[in-house]
Amino acid sequence: MAPLGLLEIGGVRPGSAAFDRIADRFARSGFLVKAASGTSAWAGPPTPDLEPGSPCAVLFTQGSVWVGAAGTVTYVDGDAVMIFGHPLEQFGPLEADLTGGFVQGVWGSSAQPYKLIAPRDVKGAVVQDRMWGVEGDLGKTAPSFPVTTELTLPGVATPFQDQTDVSQWLFTGGVYPELAGEIVSALAHRWLDQYFYPGSGETTTVVRVSDDTGTYTVSRHNIWTDPFDVSWWPGTDASEVLYALASDPDGVLQPEIESVAVTGSLSPTQRSARIAAITLPDGWGPGENVVRVDYYRYGSPAVQSLETTLTVPAGTSLYGRLTVSPAASSGGEDEEVGSSPASDPPATLAGLVDQLNASPGNGDLIVSYQPEEGAGPGSPAPIETTVATDYVFSNELSLPTAYVTLRARPRTVAYGADVTVTGSVESSKDVAVTLYRRDAGGSEVEVATLHARSKQGMASFTGVVRSLRRNTTLIARVGSVDGSLPGGAVANVKVTPRVWLTGAARLAVHVRPATDDTVLLQRRARGVWRNYKRVTVLGGEGSTRLPKGTHVLRVKVPAGELHAAGTSPVFTVKVK
Repeated sequence: MAPLGLLEIGGVRPGSAAFDRIADRFARSGFLVKAASGTSAWAGPPTPDLEPGSPCAVLFTQGSVWVGAAGTVTYVDGDAVMIFGHPLEQFGPLEADLTGGFVQGVWGSSAQPYKLIAPRDVKGAVVQDRMWGVEGDLGKTAPSFPVTTELTLPGVATPFQDQTDVSQWLFTGGVYPELAGEIVSALAHRWLDQYFYPGSGETTTVVRVSDDTGTYTVSRHNIWTDPFDVSWWPGTDASEVLYALASDPDGVLQPEIESVAVTGSLSPTQRSARIAAITLPDGWGPGENVVRVDYYRYGSPAVQSLETTLTVPAGTSLYGRLTVSPAASSGGEDEEVGSSPASDPPATLAGLVDQLNASPGNGDLIVSYQPEEGAGPGSPAPIETTVATDYVFSNELSLPTAYVTLRARPRTVAYGADVTVTGSVESSKDVAVTLYRRDAGGSEVEVATLHARSKQGMASFTGVVRSLRRNTTLIARVGSVDGSLPGGAVANVKVTPRVWLTGAARLAVHVRPATDDTVLLQRRARGVWRNYKRVTVLGGEGSTRLPKGTHVLRVKVPAGELHAAGTSPVFTVKVK
């Protein structure tokens, strides 16, 4: 026997986006869905006690928007009630309000008789939905949670306010966890009282959820814009949060919703924008990089700009792709809040709430850099930063950085020596390459501008960097090349320290570049170098005492931030 339930939706205009979403969701479960009039918030006198033949209703929501089914009482035995005489949807155990009803009209028909029943006061709870009917318990109360909505409009002094109660079972049973958000959108549409409302909205959604570990709060502030109808967006965050909280792939979460509250404003002003250009005004290299995004906002022909800083860690390739995209559209097609790698332990409610609270908003832009060698499966995550804006962006823009190579020869040099650099730029024409150096512990300094000559699509350059006295990072930078963003390349050069010994009974150790370290003094005996003692060096100078005798010595200096490992010349001293 197929379910015979006729589900009614009241308080929502038929044909609206919210009505269609609610109706479609229940229709997929086999319900015949029908629009109903009025609300379920009955403030009049109570209906008579239920008895066989009494009109009644099963309500999953109570308030300005109601969703449920009406029918007739079959029999009553104490607190036990059988209604309908057929299944609603054969859910099995369930929890919903059982109310009295008022018959507004009867249409007799041998083909399809119909009785119009309006819900009234709560009599108890519906507890079972089985093949031969729906069971209620007059001594029980169905758990529910409040959904409060408060919205404002420009020029309207009185805000719209509402509270509708939603059956907890719709959430815990996974039947329709996100219905509360759909109700908020339905109320927004009804309040506006127009078929389409192009414009924007700003909402704050607060969902309080609990389990046996405590009560947690998800709070999301968001902006919305729609050129056709923004009224169906205000409840979207609530729907998405509730759906994520109800998802439990490992079967370890047992959350219950304490409350849902949505406050916000709607406006006929559009808040959309379009990304027009990405620039790197200070060039591109390791460390902090200024990224400028030019855009057009709706209703203005003037170019707007915003800037952020993207930090590229040392050792990262500078050839790759820079992308600016709306955060709401970033990520993989199957990515969703609450998902995690298969090796991860099951989620906790606290962890899921933290993840939801960290989710980006519609006005956020993600500036992302993916190094070339990082693309593909198993690659490291791109370097990203998030920028909060006042607009919802409709597009993304992605550009490559210029392809640059840089080599230094030799890669390790003695203290004070020169290095030769060579490199290339992928370019159809000659380009200027600016060479910088950053000595360890120092700041970046411009060295020279080199001319790269193009041949068959590659422009080559060469140069010399003089007198390296510390470990040095060399950086070659170019501007935009053939439509690319600026680019760069890095070459690291190690510098071996200058180390020498002087003195006799009081042996002095000298290290350049001046450093604070502990060095190893070695002594040669019978042709073998043996560790003799450790000497503390401060500011590049250290000393120790030697006993009488002839000593053949050397010092080994470990590698550090300022220099590579080094060894002094052999020093022979006779102490009397």
